[in-house]
Amino acid sequence: MKEGKTVVSVPSGAHLSPADVQALDYVSFLSLVGETNRCQGGWRTIRRIVADAGLRDGTSVLEIGASTGFTSTELTLLSGCTSVGIDVNEPAIEIARQRARDLPSPYSERVSFEVGNASAMRFEDGTFDVVVSGGAHGFIADKDAALSECRRVLRDYGVLVVTSLYTASPQPRELLAALADTLGFEVEAHDLDESLSHFVRPGWRVLDCTTHPVAVRPAEVVDEYARRLTDRWPHAAERPDTLAAIRERWTRTMHVFNEGQRYLRYFHLVLRKEDDDEPTLFLDPGEYDAHVERAFVGPDPESPPVVS
Repeated sequence: MKEGKTVVSVPSGAHLSPADVQALDYVSFLSLVGETNRCQGGWRTIRRIVADAGLRDGTSVLEIGASTGFTSTELTLLSGCTSVGIDVNEPAIEIARQRARDLPSPYSERVSFEVGNASAMRFEDGTFDVVVSGGAHGFIADKDAALSECRRVLRDYGVLVVTSLYTASPQPRELLAALADTLGFEVEAHDLDESLSHFVRPGWRVLDCTTHPVAVRPAEVVDEYARRLTDRWPHAAERPDTLAAIRERWTRTMHVFNEGQRYLRYFHLVLRKEDDDEPTLFLDPGEYDAHVERAFVGPDPESPPVVS
C-alpha cells in the first residue's frame, strides 16, 4: 500500500458482512486474513540478513514496512538482536504487536512495533546498527526521502539490507490491471537496473548484491493454500457467508500474485553507510560493479593461454 493512503478499519469479526470484505483495502484485508506477510525469500532471506549484517545480541535493528511482524520477529529469534518495526498500516501493526507479546522472554522484550512513516521517522540520528526493508520501498511514494531517512537513522558504517521484487520480463497489460485492482493502486514495473538505481548512490558502499528466482505454484496448490488459511478465521463457524466472501477474495488475490511470479525475480542488496566511494576493478564473476559498469560482472572467460 502506498504511504499516505487512508486505511479502512477492519470491522469486528462478529459483525463482518460479505460486503465489508469486498470494501476493505488490501492491507486491511491482509490483516483480516491474518497471513504472515513474509519478505521475498522467507526464512532464507532472514538467514541471509543475519549473516550479511552480522546480527547478534546487542545489535539494534529497524525494519521499515514491518507489516504483521514476521521479519523483525524472526531476526530477533535467530540472532538475539533488538528490533523495532514500523508500518503505516495500524491493523497490521496490531497483529505484529500480538506476535511480539506471544514470544517467550527475553525475546518478547526485544521486539517492538509502532505505526510510522518511513519517509519521516521519529528516531534520532544514528539510532540503529542495521535497517532492513523487505520489499517496503516498492510501496513508498517518496523513495528518495525514505532512503535519506534510512541513512540518517543509521550509525556510521551501519548496514542497510534491501530485498525487493523487480520485473524480469514485461508483464501483460491484463495482469497489471488485475494487480492494480487487487492492491488498489497501479503497480510500478521496474527492471533490475532501475530498481537498483534507487539505492546504489553516493554515500553507500555495496557490500553484496544477488538476484534470485521466484516460484510459480500449481493452481490446485494455490486453491488448497487459500482454503487452509481462511479456515483459520475465528468466526468461520458462525458466519459461513462471510467466510465464503473472504475465501473467494483471498483465492482470487493469490492467483493474481501467483501469475505475477512468472515475470518477477528479487534482489538482495547489502549497503553500508560510508562516504568512501573508491571504485573497485577486480571483482568476482557475479559481483555487482556499483561504480563503472553498474552491472553484474560477467562469467569467467576461458583459461588464458600459457605465457612461456
